[in-house]
Amino acid sequence: MKRTISIILSLIMVLTIIPMAVSVSAYTLKGKCGKNVKYSFNSSNGKLTISGTGKMFNDGLGDLTSCSYDVSSEIKTVIIKNGVTSIGNNAFSSCSSLKSVTIPNTVTSIGNSAFCGCALKSITIPNTVTSIGNSAFWGCCSLTNITIPKSVKSIGDSTFEWCDKLKIVKLGKKVKKIGNRAFGECTSLKSITIPNSVTKIGACTFQYCDKLKIVKLGKKVKSIGNWAFDDCTSLKNIKVDKKNKNFTSKKGVLFNKKKTKIICYPAGKTAKSYKIPNSATSIGDWAFCRCSKLKTVKFGKNVKKIDKGAFYGCKKLKTVTIPKNVKKIGNSAFGFDGYEYSYKLKGFTIKGKKGSAAEKYANKNGFKFIVV
Repeated sequence: MKRTISIILSLIMVLTIIPMAVSVSAYTLKGKCGKNVKYSFNSSNGKLTISGTGKMFNDGLGDLTSCSYDVSSEIKTVIIKNGVTSIGNNAFSSCSSLKSVTIPNTVTSIGNSAFCGCALKSITIPNTVTSIGNSAFWGCCSLTNITIPKSVKSIGDSTFEWCDKLKIVKLGKKVKKIGNRAFGECTSLKSITIPNSVTKIGACTFQYCDKLKIVKLGKKVKSIGNWAFDDCTSLKNIKVDKKNKNFTSKKGVLFNKKKTKIICYPAGKTAKSYKIPNSATSIGDWAFCRCSKLKTVKFGKNVKKIDKGAFYGCKKLKTVTIPKNVKKIGNSAFGFDGYEYSYKLKGFTIKGKKGSAAEKYANKNGFKFIVV
C-alpha cells in the first residue's frame, strides 16, 4: 500500500513539473511603457520592440523589469520604432545582455541611466537627439567607440563613466556642456578633442583616465571644473586653440590666458623639476595633483597664492622652498596624499622666511620648517 501511494505521489510531482517546463520555454510579453508607447518582448530571441508615438515613461519598462517579473537580463536586442520621441530615464538600465539598439530619427532625448550597465559594444545616436542624460551609458563596459552627433547640445554628468573599453570619442560640433565625470574612469581612452562649441567642462570630467595622453581644447571653453584631469597619469600634453580667450598652454601646461594662473600641470609629465614662470601670481586648486615624478619646484618671484591641494599627492616632492612673496597657502597644498582619507607624507619639509605664510602652513600641519 505504501509503495502504491509513493508511486502515485511521484507521478503527481512529474505531471506538475512538466507543464511548468513547457510554459517557460518561450513566451511573449506585451505592455505599455508610455502614454502612447507600448512594448513587445519575445523571449525566444531576446528581442524587445518599442512602438507608438510620443515619450516613454521615466520608470524603466514597468512590469517588464519589475521585481515581480524581471526579464531585463534576457533582453538582447532593442528596436525602437519611428514615432517614439524620447528614451525615458532607466529605460534599459541593467539590461546586462543588451548588445544591439536601433534608435529612430524621431527620438530627441536619451534619459538618465537609460542604458546604464548594458553590454553595448557600439551605438548609433541619430542627429535628432539634442540631450543625453546623466549616467545614460554608465558602466557600459563593452562600449568601444561613441560618436556624439552635431545635434546634441549637452552631455550629462557621468554619462560615459566606467566605460572602461571606450577608446574613441567623437564629440559633435554643437555640444556646449560636458557634465561632471562624463568620461570618468574611461581607462582605455587615449585622446580627446573638445570642439569649439564647448564652453564648460565639469568637475572630474576625465578623472582616472589613466591612458589619456593628449587633450585638445577648443576656442570657446570658458570654465574647467576641479579635478577635470585628476589622476590622468599618462597625460603629458594639454593643447589649447590659439583663439581661446580664457586659456592657453605652454609646453603642455594649462594656464589662464594671461599666464597669471596655472590651471593644470599634466600628471603624466616625466620631468623631475619645474620652474613656475614669473608671469604666474597664483597656482590653482589641485593644479599639480598626483604629479608622481615631480621632485623639485622653483617658484617665480610673483607667486602670491597657492590654492588648496595644489601639490596634493606629489609623493616625491619631499622639500619645498617657498618665497616670502607667497602670502596665502590653501589647505592640503603640500605634503599630503591619499584617496578616501588624507595622510601626511613622511619627512616632508618646508623652507622659508620666519613669520611667512610658509611657516604658518608648516606649523598648522605639523611639518618640519627650516628658516632660510
